[in-house]
Amino acid sequence: MHRKLFATLDIDLGPRLNVGQTEQGFFKIIPITGGTVTGKLTGRVLPFGGDFNHKYDSRFSRAHARYLIECNDELIYVDNEANIDKKKDSFTHLHFISGKNGNFSDLNYRTFNGKIVDGNDTHVLIEVYEVTDHA
Repeated sequence: MHRKLFATLDIDLGPRLNVGQTEQGFFKIIPITGGTVTGKLTGRVLPFGGDFNHKYDSRFSRAHARYLIECNDELIYVDNEANIDKKKDSFTHLHFISGKNGNFSDLNYRTFNGKIVDGNDTHVLIEVYEVTDHA
C-alpha cells in the first residue's frame, strides 16, 4: 500500500459543549465553525457539524467528526474518526460522500487516512492521504 498527500484540512473549532460523564467516558461536542481545504481538493469547511468526542481519561479519547466542505459550489460530506493517544501521533480514517453526478463522485469509492499534525482549542490541522495499491 502507498499513500499520497491529497489535501490539508485547517478546521476552525467553536467552544465545547459538555454533555458530561457517561459510561463511555466524558462526552463533549466540539462545533466546527469553518476552515479551509487545500491541495488536490480545494475549498472551504462550512460552519456545520462537529466532533462528537468521548474522553476516556487524560491520555485516550475517541473523536468522530462530521462536517461539510464546499468545493467548486459542490458539497462534500466528511465522516472522520480517530482514536486519540496523547503520547503518540493521531491518525484518522476519512470517508467522503459526494453527489453521484458531481465532479467529486469518485471520492465515494476511494480510501483516505489522515494525520492530525496540529491542534488546540480553536483549530485542528489534518493532513489527508489517499491510500492506493500503487505508487
